[in-house]
Amino acid sequence: KHNVSYSWTGLPEGETLYDAAGNETVPTLPDSITGLVKNEPYNVDNTLQGSIVYTRDRYGNLNARYTFSGWTDPGTGKMGENDIFVTGEWEMEKIIVAQYSVNKEVIDPQTEYMLGDTIQYEIRVTSQANVALENIVIADQLSGAAGMVEFEDFQDGVVLNADNTVTITSLEPEDEIVIRCGYTITREDGGREISNTAIVTSIDPVPPVDPDEDPIVPDEEGDSTDSVSVEDIYNLVIHYVYADGGIASPDVIAQYFAGETFTYTSPAIDGYTPDYAFLRRSAAGMP
Repeated sequence: KHNVSYSWTGLPEGETLYDAAGNETVPTLPDSITGLVKNEPYNVDNTLQGSIVYTRDRYGNLNARYTFSGWTDPGTGKMGENDIFVTGEWEMEKIIVAQYSVNKEVIDPQTEYMLGDTIQYEIRVTSQANVALENIVIADQLSGAAGMVEFEDFQDGVVLNADNTVTITSLEPEDEIVIRCGYTITREDGGREISNTAIVTSIDPVPPVDPDEDPIVPDEEGDSTDSVSVEDIYNLVIHYVYADGGIASPDVIAQYFAGETFTYTSPAIDGYTPDYAFLRRSAAGMP
């Protein structure tokens, strides 16, 4: 007597498989048919025909589809003089994953930033895709600041554009690009809260596996930093008036950060002697 047994190829080894609902699943080979004699008919178990399972990458994205294409029965349903080995094949179709992440953070943040200090930023663009992502354009948007960031330390494949955006020409699967930029505190930033957002404003569509399908358009990702504080700036106003309150000379109006020094000499007016020949703040400075 002889047996009919099953085996298959095409499923990945050591991978967790999922059904269409996202549940873990383990496809099982049909039971063998035993004790058949020569010319005895048998039926191949076709319950798995057309079954589909999936694999996921380490980020949880579906990255491949496996479809059971059917059995090859060398005995064509009739037992011969030897055991029959029925073989099956799972066909794999790659699923395009076009995911990536953008992370923006302040490097070595300070409790408070002073005039002339530079806020250093870092943008990390990390691929979670299984294909290369092309021409990723990143805009860096300051909020609360008087100016724009300056980019620096470009890696290969990162290009600065005329509008102060940057383009990553190609981000390979599982690769990461780090972009650094900075903003130097000016007088106009005094007393402000400054935050920063890096956002992808453009990225090339990814060609599909099936040329009859539409290209895959990745999402435009972004990330923002927490706000940082800039030291307060103080107003200085000097009124030049006569004893009767009339205006002797135009006011002096200026702004200074804490610790800044200044000197103002009172204007010379014929026939009058000022209460203060000059006004200054040295040593400890403003205020």
